[in-house]
Amino acid sequence: MLRWPRWQGLSALPKNALENLTKWSATLVRPPLARTPPLPRSAFVAIILTAAVAMAAMFGVDAAASDWADHLPQWFIDAFEEITNFGLGGWFLIPSAFVFLCLAAVAAPILPRMTQGVLAALAARCGFLFLAVGAPGLFDTIVKRLIGRARPYVGSHRPLRNLAEISKLPMPMGCKRKSAPRYCETK
Repeated sequence: MLRWPRWQGLSALPKNALENLTKWSATLVRPPLARTPPLPRSAFVAIILTAAVAMAAMFGVDAAASDWADHLPQWFIDAFEEITNFGLGGWFLIPSAFVFLCLAAVAAPILPRMTQGVLAALAARCGFLFLAVGAPGLFDTIVKRLIGRARPYVGSHRPLRNLAEISKLPMPMGCKRKSAPRYCETK
């Protein structure tokens, strides 16, 4: 049986991927190298004021914005829905995760040190992009479900009016977006 030298390294790919993913994941939970300086008192005042303005906007601006959006022409809505689709997380999450996993598979200890450094730098950037897009998106989705904050055209157009009804709205089959049942296709 002939063994081709270039195919011999393929058997090490799963082992390399697992070892690299373990090492790279460990860097996420290690203690920080530098201590974060404490926030000044003025920062706490700014945080409280920002939260108060955001809550006031939820009660004052959301209802008016929803009513205004109800009267927009359909061509305007369709055009901006297409533009908005480019901001969906999948455009970044899927490619960055794919590249990250491929880098984990090909990075091997037998490679030259410079190559290992370049692969590690690329992996750090892809991992950061994945976490920078995925973690806030996950957090945002969970919080919206917890408080039942409706999007325009869902239930009544008054935000935080009837949380129990808004948060329990069914999501019909064939839905294109997770947060707005208005955009679901009917079959």
